[in-house]
Amino acid sequence: MRERKMISYIYWDPDPVAFRLPFFDHPVVWYGILFALGFFVGFYLLQFLFRRFLCFYPEFTEADIVDWEKIFQRKRETKEDALNRLNQELDEKPKNELPPSFLFQFSKRFLSEEKFRRLKNRIRLEKTLGSAVRSLKTRSKLFSERLTIYMIIGAVAGARLGHILFYEKWTYYIMHPLMIFKTWEGGLASHGAVIGIFIAMTLFYLRSRKEYPMISIVRIIDLLVIPSLYAAVLIRFGNFINQEILGTVTASSWAVVFGNPAGGLPPLPRHPAQLYEAFFYFLSFLVFFRFFPKWLFPAGKIAGIFFISTFTFRFFVEFVKEEQSFHLANHFLTMGQYLSIPYILIGVAFLLVPNRRMEHLSKN
Repeated sequence: MRERKMISYIYWDPDPVAFRLPFFDHPVVWYGILFALGFFVGFYLLQFLFRRFLCFYPEFTEADIVDWEKIFQRKRETKEDALNRLNQELDEKPKNELPPSFLFQFSKRFLSEEKFRRLKNRIRLEKTLGSAVRSLKTRSKLFSERLTIYMIIGAVAGARLGHILFYEKWTYYIMHPLMIFKTWEGGLASHGAVIGIFIAMTLFYLRSRKEYPMISIVRIIDLLVIPSLYAAVLIRFGNFINQEILGTVTASSWAVVFGNPAGGLPPLPRHPAQLYEAFFYFLSFLVFFRFFPKWLFPAGKIAGIFFISTFTFRFFVEFVKEEQSFHLANHFLTMGQYLSIPYILIGVAFLLVPNRRMEHLSKN
């Protein structure tokens, strides 16, 4: 008599509500906490990365000067003359060494001898001039604060509108337009979030390019890759807690039975597709963080590798995910796969277009 093989699946049915606000009795859900935490930590990651990016561009610009009166050395000296004088001082032999620090080790390892000398003089002048100039640390903080605000607005708006356009019945939202703004009651689409972030990033660049002449749209994408991957890890964990973006039914031993799956699907053993993505994004985060200084040049290399690797994985993981789109029921490919293809092609373009051409295109 043949023995039956018994498989013990993981049963998953957590409370999506983390706690309720006192007095208001308003629920605070885990997804919202993880979403906010992704942007909060992402801000500090962006600040960390941009400060190291600025090490390659230690020259003073007008945006660095807070008090011109303290900078001028003679009555008729112009702003241009003062900046030229400061930047000429960057070429002098450093009078003292930088104190040992992680930034020092980074600069010594990845900067040319000339750039390293100019950076040391820049830091010396920042200490000498004090509040009259903005330090590289302050500049990176201001840049990160502004860009993060743009990214939050772009990501939420793009993700919400993307979900409505790609996955829902448009007629419902035409009849109930206020439901568009109820992000807490509806879905968010990552492909739409990327589009929203790109639009927000472009608006940020157009406003900030004079203040930060060393950046371009491609450079901003390079800088956003690592914070975005970190946020994506937390968001997919939030999806797992919400029991949404479900995998297909499987008999695998690691299958998860969702007790209260979104969309009214039956509680059957399924691929934990959310965790597959979270694990891949976390590994990608570690790899990009490790090789960030080496891949920073040429411009677009980080962005190209990111788009190709992330959306190729996204294309294949869709094979073990339930179709979520109302528009593509019983279709050969899922909506997520169709939307991933353009991003893969964009990544290829980033790697194939010459560096100078890429910088020119992204600044015009």
